[in-house]
Amino acid sequence: MTGVHAPVSPPYQRPADQVAGELGTDTERGLSHEDAAERLAREGPNVLPAARGRGPVARFVLQFNSPLIYVLLASAVVTALLGEHMDAPVISTVVIVNAIVGFAQESRAERALTALAVLAQTTAAVVRDGVRRRVPAAGLVVGDLVELEAGDKVPADLRLLTTSELVVDESALTGESAPVSKDPAPLPGAASLADHTAMAFSGTLVIGGRSAGVVVAAVETLGGTTVICTDKTGTLTKNQMTVPPSPPADTTTPSPAPATPPPGPLSGTAPR
Repeated sequence: MTGVHAPVSPPYQRPADQVAGELGTDTERGLSHEDAAERLAREGPNVLPAARGRGPVARFVLQFNSPLIYVLLASAVVTALLGEHMDAPVISTVVIVNAIVGFAQESRAERALTALAVLAQTTAAVVRDGVRRRVPAAGLVVGDLVELEAGDKVPADLRLLTTSELVVDESALTGESAPVSKDPAPLPGAASLADHTAMAFSGTLVIGGRSAGVVVAAVETLGGTTVICTDKTGTLTKNQMTVPPSPPADTTTPSPAPATPPPGPLSGTAPR
């Protein structure tokens, strides 16, 4: 007979020490270097898979994928058939030069983006074998003990163990402009992402305070976001908007008294 296992509640609903224990993390010394290296080899780095880019041949061919280019190519063919041996080469040359320039610009832009991605790589303060050191965020593994302080970019999804006046800007993730105060106390039930006060999410920014947390997911949260729903102001609401009940049709609502004009003539006008 197969036993039925109760679903495991998410980390923010369980005590921090329990989550750390389940991940095999010492809340004072963190993971050992050997354990971290083994997990990194087994689970892979803390990065999203790189999107497969187009090769140079495909990028050059796509430079001709434009309605205007289609018109120019058709014009070159028509002029050639009509015996306009001067116009056809000129039009063809323009199309080819345009493709070369577009290919060069696109290649330069891709190199610039690659360089920016390298510069934007974050580091994290991690405790392993009781020693605090900074490592590339890509080298974090599930169970790592990470320390946060003001100015840090959260390197991975963390279940907070301790906090000291920790405030995090989660606007890039939730759309809410107000910073969020964090607390390691577990939440009693399900909550929306913006209310996960016991969690710090990858890609968000620490505004103030200090904290320590354990990595519970070695995945870039913001990089994995595909849809962010906002209202017309560009921010997420708390689902607290309501429509007030309207009065019955057979009742009337008293209108406010009309404004009483001030005594005497208006300024700048002469009395009649």
